[in-house]
Amino acid sequence: SGDRGATTALAWITRSNDSDTGLAFGTENGYLCVWKQSENEEWTETYCKRLTGSAEAQEIVGMAYDIGSTQLAVVHRSEVVHRFLVNSSMHPNPLGSKSISKHWPQAVGFGQTGARGPEIWSFGREDGVINVLNENGTIIQSWPTATVIGHAAINVKEDVMIIDDVAQGVALYKLSTSERVRTFPVPSSERRSRNVAFHDGGSAIVCGSDHGIVYIFDRKTGDTLDAIDMGIEDWVQSVVVRQDHAA
Repeated sequence: SGDRGATTALAWITRSNDSDTGLAFGTENGYLCVWKQSENEEWTETYCKRLTGSAEAQEIVGMAYDIGSTQLAVVHRSEVVHRFLVNSSMHPNPLGSKSISKHWPQAVGFGQTGARGPEIWSFGREDGVINVLNENGTIIQSWPTATVIGHAAINVKEDVMIIDDVAQGVALYKLSTSERVRTFPVPSSERRSRNVAFHDGGSAIVCGSDHGIVYIFDRKTGDTLDAIDMGIEDWVQSVVVRQDHAA
């Protein structure tokens, strides 16, 4: 419906024990929606609900899915972090929400997995602070990056994290030590957020731009593997990569 607003965040949902595929998306008016694709490639909407954000901002700016736990994390532009468990019908069931005062998320990801579920990492934009929440929603670490964060992604298996440093490009960090390893420069004419994602098991990094090009980098060498022209010289707002299994 029209009151949902523009789509502002996306996440693919897959399960290791069935062939169904889901697509979750958030909107500028705070709606979380999920579509399910069956084996005959038909799409049906399984869920759509307006989540409660802060009074300051309802827009959903980031989401992440963890295939191992089948959990979905969702963040608003201001303060609120949600955690859901997605069932076999592609219906997200709420596990809890956390309001973090004076925190303005720009992205979210899943970290190490504990006994009751994975950590959630919420990436703040202007202050560059990363808040790490355990499965109970307790903040167990706050890490200032001294960077304006446009987006972020985590690959736990490879022990790496990427952050869109809006001033320089894509920053690669070692997850366990928070050490900045490399920066992949991305041409830009203004300081706008660029979505980033891991691809091909974490060996490649995908990044949008403000001029209609999607860049793909080799994570280890830093080489540009491809530059995909989207056909318009405009901001590539969203980039999402589908993972088909838990490998």
